[in-house]
Amino acid sequence: MVFANTVEAVEAVADILEKASIQCYRYHKNHTLEERANILADFRENGGVFVCTDAAARRVDVPNVSHVIQADFSSCVVDFLHRIGRTARAGQYGTVTSLYNEASRDLVEAIREAVKDGSASGNCIQQEKRF
Repeated sequence: MVFANTVEAVEAVADILEKASIQCYRYHKNHTLEERANILADFRENGGVFVCTDAAARRVDVPNVSHVIQADFSSCVVDFLHRIGRTARAGQYGTVTSLYNEASRDLVEAIREAVKDGSASGNCIQQEKRF
């Protein structure tokens, strides 16, 4: 799964993947609920790369996700946790790769500190702080 913050970013990432002949599925708010269900069914049946916004971070069952990539870093710790929670489910292992820029540095540092201190839920999560 590849997460991006906007529909435009999802489209851009998917375009790059398709130019490299990588099968991918675009999932975002501009699709109707019926279209989203069909996209998800096609992905489950055929595999490939699922490129999405946070529309797929919650309440969407995408089984056997081995790798989550944040092409855009989430703006909130809660959203970050929902995104990375798509992998390593039901006792499985998973990998998360997060790309970030200077604008996301404060959130990245807050997450690093929470993990380092052993409090992955951290104060910033309880407040649903946006950076």
